[in-house]
Amino acid sequence: MVSSRVIKRLIGVFVVMIGMMIISSCVVLAESGSTELTLGVTNVISMTITGNNDENCSGFDSCSTFGNISPNTTATTSSTISVYTNSTEGYILSVKATNHADLRTESGNSIPAGVLTETNNEINTGLGVWSYKTDSTGVKTNWTAMTATDTPIKGTSIYGATESETVVTYGISMSNNQPSGNYTTELTYTATAPNDTEVVEPNPSAKMQGENVTFSVASVPVTAGGTGTVTITPAEGYYLDSLTCTHGYTTNATTGTSATSAQTVTITNPNVARSAVCTAIAKEVPQITIADASSLQEVNSCPSTLTTGQVYTVEDSRDHQSYNVAKLADDKCWMVENLNIAGGTALSADDTDVTSAYISSFSTSNNLTKTDDTIVLPTSSTSGFDTNNYSYVYNSGNKSTNCSGSGCYSYYSWDAATLGSGRGISTDNIDAEQSICPNGWRLPTSRTTGATNWQITSDFYVLAHQYGLDSTTSTYESDNGFYTQAGPGTTPNFLLAGYYGYSTFTNSDSDGYYWSSTSHGSVYSARGLNLRSGYVGSADYYSRYRGHSVRCVFDGQ
Repeated sequence: MVSSRVIKRLIGVFVVMIGMMIISSCVVLAESGSTELTLGVTNVISMTITGNNDENCSGFDSCSTFGNISPNTTATTSSTISVYTNSTEGYILSVKATNHADLRTESGNSIPAGVLTETNNEINTGLGVWSYKTDSTGVKTNWTAMTATDTPIKGTSIYGATESETVVTYGISMSNNQPSGNYTTELTYTATAPNDTEVVEPNPSAKMQGENVTFSVASVPVTAGGTGTVTITPAEGYYLDSLTCTHGYTTNATTGTSATSAQTVTITNPNVARSAVCTAIAKEVPQITIADASSLQEVNSCPSTLTTGQVYTVEDSRDHQSYNVAKLADDKCWMVENLNIAGGTALSADDTDVTSAYISSFSTSNNLTKTDDTIVLPTSSTSGFDTNNYSYVYNSGNKSTNCSGSGCYSYYSWDAATLGSGRGISTDNIDAEQSICPNGWRLPTSRTTGATNWQITSDFYVLAHQYGLDSTTSTYESDNGFYTQAGPGTTPNFLLAGYYGYSTFTNSDSDGYYWSSTSHGSVYSARGLNLRSGYVGSADYYSRYRGHSVRCVFDGQ
């Protein structure tokens, strides 16, 4: 049906003379991008009554005589009307008797009025004017008298490349003494469609628009009843809040505050031959800092407004251990306790600094076990710690207190600390991309003077430089500055856990060794922080099998 707010326009008009059949047509195709409408008429048959007394002649047959017909004798004929429009509102097909509603001869003789009815497939009762119906099969009582005004024959919602055809059947009921003559009336068919500003495209598509998002394509082809895909990427610091489409198109988009990454979305056309507009809205991710987070995994910001050195206690959602964390003098948020994730823990992309793609492609190897969508650390043990690029874990349970004696901390080989992601790296200053840190946190970097912008990009150097490492040309220094400002008992609280290897705890109570994500120029060694009284090295390198301590830094600002 056409909305009353929409202006109709006549595109095609066909005039049919019943009797001497006359069809005049006008077909207008609108400009590209606007409404189109075409109309066609076929098989219109005339009727002439020329005489009397031929009992075998009736109705629309061409007869030499016309008579001896019992009352209510009927005649019918049909006309096929074809319509095509690309209007999303469809069209309405109407017919009217242009001059008068009954059949008349030139001398004015007419067939008496009366509307036909139909029962059991037989037309009965009443002498009739022209009457019509639009169902050519089946049993229906829907004969309608012709009028001199537009009478809708059919309203339809069909649109697209296929024409819609309507069969109009006409019928008359006559007396047995109807005068002979050429009985005619003009019939005008009218197809109307709204001047719709939104029309059917030759190939329906989902046109993308959005706020604070980018799309892999601006328009997604989606055939009627089919699907299409688009990659939607929220701007940094935003999440996908909603994705809605017009005309019943649906999507499987993931929305909400966790929907911050690029996602491939399927758009489904609900079997309509029209284009839709899909609108994606991204909103700014609420700022959650170490001051108000309930878990380390929730933290998404370390703003400058946090007080430097203020310590907060936040839980690791993986094992519900709580850690002291603080924004330090380098303006980054750090754990100020050693990581104590237990051997045997299953780590997933939801809670750990590891991607789903990495887990999917990973195979059980070198003491790391792939189970479903997780990578499982080896169980805690003092065995091992003797082969490079193998994972080893030992947990004592202590993570914050500078204890005396050997082995009273947690130790991880570099392969365990990087979840195997650094095994194939043999080039200096390359960072492993996964780690055992909580999701949103990572291993610090430990780059050397040979790396580009090392004074900015090396986390351990930048931190050490804020806490007593004065050199601007070297990654290490032999003085007591870092030890006294960032060692045991200070806010950074780097502990002297020593290291473990070949069944021996070494330098306990005198040195602290902390793995970074950064490789050394060999497949057998990696870099990290070393501190002791009178020395700090922010990019020293060690054999990868050794068990070192781990600290995590928040991966962002």
